[in-house]
Amino acid sequence: MKNKFKNFWDKKWGLIKVNNKLKENPFALEVLKYKTNGNLLDLWAWLWRESIYFSNKWFFVSAFDFSEIALNKFELKNWEKIVWDTLNYNFKKENYDVIFSLNSLHYFYLNDFKKIVKKLYNSLKKWWYIFLEVKSENNKDFWKWECLEKNYYKNKDDLKYFFNKDILKSCFKDFKIIKLEEKNAFHYEIWKDNKTHNFIDLIAKKPW
Repeated sequence: MKNKFKNFWDKKWGLIKVNNKLKENPFALEVLKYKTNGNLLDLWAWLWRESIYFSNKWFFVSAFDFSEIALNKFELKNWEKIVWDTLNYNFKKENYDVIFSLNSLHYFYLNDFKKIVKKLYNSLKKWWYIFLEVKSENNKDFWKWECLEKNYYKNKDDLKYFFNKDILKSCFKDFKIIKLEEKNAFHYEIWKDNKTHNFIDLIAKKPW
């Protein structure tokens, strides 16, 4: 399933032209309220606009994605490119000041998501932050898809887990949660999308 899913995204990003003027997602603006420089992991940098934004704001960006096609579409002034799959990558311990994950970690089974969160906890420096945005179970269309397990659905080659606040609280119990908020907003994707979606934003801090 992993290779099939990778092929799905390689094909999708292969059809998209780079537009360096594309506006960053509003959630990226939250980062600057807490940290203005340092090592930043953009986890699944698929749309590359946030990596460009953070690079221009004096972060050293580790742009991570399992689609090399996506990462080869852009170049930054302060960055490294990591082509790997999230579940099997060994992140450096206490290496990042900021981990930014925009609509990238809701593609996994819940048990795998928990394993990834543990990896990210270990790779984050003490006292610094993770910013996570995922799809909410209140999203209007997920119930139309094929159910693989509770809250985890398949639509052709696309996969998504739909979260609620309690699930996220449980998964991030080792962090100090600063913000946990549901919102209805536009996806801000490269392709035109006039629909709003339900997301949950989480900002959390790694304590001592």
